[in-house]
Amino acid sequence: MCGICGVVQWRGAPRPVIERETLDRMTDAMTHRGPNDRGTFMSDGVALGVRRLSVVDVEGGHQPFANEDRRVWAVQNGELFNHAEIRDGLSRTGHRFASRCDTEILPHLYEERGPDFPTALRGMFGIALWDERERRAVIVRDRLGIKPIYYAVAGDLILFASELKSLLASGLVDTQLDYEAIDAFLSLGFVPGPLTPLAGVRKLMPGHRIVVDPAGYRVEQYWEYPRPEPQKLSLEEAADGLLELLEESVKLRLMSDVPLGAMLSGGIDSSVIVALMARQMSEPVKTFSIGFAEAGEGNELADARFVAERFGTEHHELELSFAEQTVDLAELVWFMDEPLADLSSLGFLALSELAARNVTVALSGQGADELLGGYRKHRAAAVAGRWQRLPRPLRSLGLAALERGPARLGRATETLRADGAAARLLAMSGNLDPELFMRILAG
Repeated sequence: MCGICGVVQWRGAPRPVIERETLDRMTDAMTHRGPNDRGTFMSDGVALGVRRLSVVDVEGGHQPFANEDRRVWAVQNGELFNHAEIRDGLSRTGHRFASRCDTEILPHLYEERGPDFPTALRGMFGIALWDERERRAVIVRDRLGIKPIYYAVAGDLILFASELKSLLASGLVDTQLDYEAIDAFLSLGFVPGPLTPLAGVRKLMPGHRIVVDPAGYRVEQYWEYPRPEPQKLSLEEAADGLLELLEESVKLRLMSDVPLGAMLSGGIDSSVIVALMARQMSEPVKTFSIGFAEAGEGNELADARFVAERFGTEHHELELSFAEQTVDLAELVWFMDEPLADLSSLGFLALSELAARNVTVALSGQGADELLGGYRKHRAAAVAGRWQRLPRPLRSLGLAALERGPARLGRATETLRADGAAARLLAMSGNLDPELFMRILAG
């Protein structure tokens, strides 16, 4: 994990955009994201900063990287899994490289493709690129939004960073709160993009880029999620296809010149990843697990230990206690930047610290439920879909019966009554019902 930041002038005659000390503050506010190296670049109209966590070409991967005539500069937070393939193609057309670092391909790829260069990339990334000759900046977020990019407009400047605290370190960002975003957080438990808790700051959405040039600035979508097409597959064919894709995905993420491991909960997602890592690696996988003493049957340490023994991993575990306040909430809030109403965040910081003592990179099973429909809200959507196909009289009778039932069925009643997917999501998994909203909010 690295961190990038910068300032780009979007109108007027080119000038120095910020002081060196300001760029240093913005860059070093993210030292925790990139403890191994730092780099900056300044020119009239632009300032770029980066903190680097060295993963590929540890010694030779200093950022920012420039092309041969030092006209195009780039910084990156992320990993480009197809960088070797792209490098080979660029080398055949005359481009010269001085390292094996994946970031170095970016200014050269831009020379060939212009602002459309992200479409050739496979990976997870936040990228900022500056073209001195065209006076153009391109700021890019990966297709699924794995890596964050925040941005703000301040007069004739666009500011961007991997974290909110880096933007705030500039001293140029308005700190007025966005009450619509806070309202959304209270309902959903997170701040949905493009909103942030600050009225003047927005998230760059997944699959989008910001292009800044003499014509001004514009936010563009360069990729959209492909619409699913029905396929006639047996269960075995679907399972084999999924496993093949997972194996390829895990193999790509083992691209590393530093120690790597896996965060293991003992659930299906992380256990599959550990199994596939064990198949690919010549040494035991390093695995890391965390549990809370008060969780009872929800404490997953025993499950994780079972999986670790099955695949012969080098296992590390940690048990925390809510009662003993082993989680530093102030530290957690500082790292998170935005509020998140999810108890898993309490343990994730400690789990990351445990892993960092032994490895530089750790794979996890995050995101599988979103992709594979594993949450209760997905099951509720399936039930609601079948419910809507029932004759109206039967639905009316069913709702009447639910309304006379126990109070705990109230959420199920509202879910089935909901008109449309958005209303159903709020009814099923919203944090606050209208009555509670009225009690705690005013004005």
